[in-house]
Order: sequence, then C-alpha cells, then structure tokens
Amino acid sequence: ESTIHIWGTQDESGSFTLADELNWAFCVPVSGVASRGWCLYVAGHGGRSGGMALTRESLEPDVRFAQLLAQFIGSFHQVRRLKETQTQLSSFFSPKVIENLVGTTTTGAMVPSERDITVLFCDVRGFSRLVEQHKDDLVRLLDFVKAALGVMTQGILKYDGAIADFQGDAALGFWGWPVPLNEGAVPACLAALSILDEFNHPERHDGVLDLISIGLGIAHGRAVAGQIGTSQQAKIGVFGPVVNQGARI
Repeated sequence: ESTIHIWGTQDESGSFTLADELNWAFCVPVSGVASRGWCLYVAGHGGRSGGMALTRESLEPDVRFAQLLAQFIGSFHQVRRLKETQTQLSSFFSPKVIENLVGTTTTGAMVPSERDITVLFCDVRGFSRLVEQHKDDLVRLLDFVKAALGVMTQGILKYDGAIADFQGDAALGFWGWPVPLNEGAVPACLAALSILDEFNHPERHDGVLDLISIGLGIAHGRAVAGQIGTSQQAKIGVFGPVVNQGARI
C-alpha cells in the first residue's frame, strides 16, 4: 500500500531519504506479478507554492497520480513479460498452442504430466557417412543439416506439435502436451507427410537438401511430457516407452 511521510527538521530526513533539505516523501507500489517488489518513490521540499504549509491532504493528489502511473508501469511491464514468454515458447510450440497456453496459467501448464502422447522422430539417413565425406568442409555440411532440421521443425509446428529436442541430425516432435490430443496420431502423420513432401522436392530449397534423405518414426502411447530439468536449466521434454519405440522405428 502507499505511504506518506512528512517531517519537520532536516535531522529527521535520514529515516526516509539520502538527500538533504527534503521534508516529505511518499512511496507507491507498482502492481502486477511481473513487477513484484517494485515501487515509485517521490521526495521533495516544501509545498507547491514554496512557503505554503505542507499537509498529508495536500500531497494526496500527487499520490493518486503516482498510483495511476504505477498501475500503467505495472501493466506495461506485464505485457513485456508476456511477449518475452511468447517469444521463448515460439521455439517449442506453434502459435495455436501458444495461444492456448497464454489463455491459462503458463507456469501450471508447463508442469510435467502423464498423457496420451504421439512422438515423431525424424533424422538424416547415413549422417555419419556424410560427416566423413565432408570432413574438410564441415561448415557447409552444417548448412545442410540446419536446412534439414528447419524442414522437420516446420512440419511439426505446422500441425501444432511441440519440439522436444534436436539430437545432432534428428528432431523429436510430440503431440498431446500441453494441449491434449483430440485426433490421436493423425497430426503427427500429417506432419510426417508434409516433411516427406518437402524432402521429395529439394528444388524448393535451393539444392541444400540434395544430399539428404531422411527416416521417420511415429509411435503413440502413454508418456510423461513437460518442462524437465533443474532449477538452473530446463527444457521441454518427453520420456517413456513410446519414445524408445518411436526411436527404434
């Protein structure tokens, strides 16, 4: 809550301000979860007309204005925090899934839980051989791999899947968390067909996919998905027998 202090002598100012020759101050909290612990602090000397006697009542209009300003700052900071969260989530989720997450409590929605999950593995066939063949130009090979992973990611996000991991030359996408599955494995199958279509038409990608062929594995079953890791570092992940099955396929 807001608070006002008015003191009579310069000696009393030490309790409320680091500056000398001030005789009043007020502090207004900035509202909002994103601004927890923030406040606006205002201090001054005398009244509006210099020698006019100062009272709590004469400061109250300024306090009310500061409260409106603090409310604006809190709302602005909350919007910025939301945009930052959406930007971070866009690395893992499609815009549709992000919209559903933002409509709920994002922190709670990210908690790991056991669900019906469909996983999609997609990797570059013969990647070890490609590395040996291009050992003298690994930067160029990296461009090929980045292009391949880009196609995989695009296909997964196009059908509202989540990106769990990149493992060298492979991408792991999954469906069923944080948004429950309504169509079973259908979205994963559509994503796989979309990815295959792109790799079957390498001319769409300026030839960077000419050297690359891929393998796909889809599996459906119970798994745990969510934000997995430690307090220092975490990522979106999924684990369970269905993940191993998808990898083997």
